[in-house]
Amino acid sequence: MENVRKKNSRLRMLTRALETTVDITALAFALRLLVDVSRSREPEFQNVLEVIALIAGSCFLGAVNTGKTNKLEFAKYIINGILFTVGSVLMLTFQEYGFAMTMVFVIYMFSLMIANIFSIIKKPRAANIVIQAIFITLWTLLVYCVICSAEEGGQLWAMSFGIMIPVQMLIRVTRLSFAHIRFDILAKVIRRSMAVEILSGLMILVVSFSFALSMIEPSMETYSDALWYCFAIVTTIGFGDVTAITPLGRVLSVILGLYGIIVVSLITSVIVNFYSEMNRNGKTDIGADNKNLPVSVESDDTEKKAE
Repeated sequence: MENVRKKNSRLRMLTRALETTVDITALAFALRLLVDVSRSREPEFQNVLEVIALIAGSCFLGAVNTGKTNKLEFAKYIINGILFTVGSVLMLTFQEYGFAMTMVFVIYMFSLMIANIFSIIKKPRAANIVIQAIFITLWTLLVYCVICSAEEGGQLWAMSFGIMIPVQMLIRVTRLSFAHIRFDILAKVIRRSMAVEILSGLMILVVSFSFALSMIEPSMETYSDALWYCFAIVTTIGFGDVTAITPLGRVLSVILGLYGIIVVSLITSVIVNFYSEMNRNGKTDIGADNKNLPVSVESDDTEKKAE
């Protein structure tokens, strides 16, 4: 039984990694659609076909990862996967550009409507129903405009593809990246470790140093140049497009750089340690008497007092 669980866990990890890879690839191809739209060009046939096929594969992989434990998500992935597969087949069958693109656009809009309908089923609240109904109405109007208008319709579906698909794939990739992060625990850790206050102090220092550097540095003609320079120092990126050349400016740069490195490294280590301890012990809060102690230490102190 244990071997079966380990095998299923490894298979789940493999399919999740594969889904992430497919989504990132689809995002890269979808960005080419955005480039075409920004240059007032219609997306290439092959490019759209690749994106639609990748989204279909991503949907089926999402269904495998979700499993039948979440029936709504599983059904949504399966339906959308079938829709995008049909869209890919139609594009391969009908090589006529305008007709094929119109059909794929209708299928894509219908997939968005399916997602809205499942959202209503999952959260049948009045506010959510109104929001999802607005989106469904918008997708329906877009389909009507594309089908009823010739030249304007082609521009409309091209713009919709170029903007909506990259945004959708970016959201999917982000969601997969943060799937295993407990944001409730992370929020409590940030409050307990005073990370917000410390980072706010760093931001105030960056703003004030930027103002000083914009006054004394000839290479920083505007405040935005100085702010960009301070950002590069704090994040240790060091683009080199703007540099400090005066002695006072270099001194301020050294102070800001050292302070930024210390603050960012300390805050990062504290948050990671607190988060790991709380997540490992299954806790979601830290006691008021031991606010600065990890959960395991606090638990030991509590047991000693009880004895």
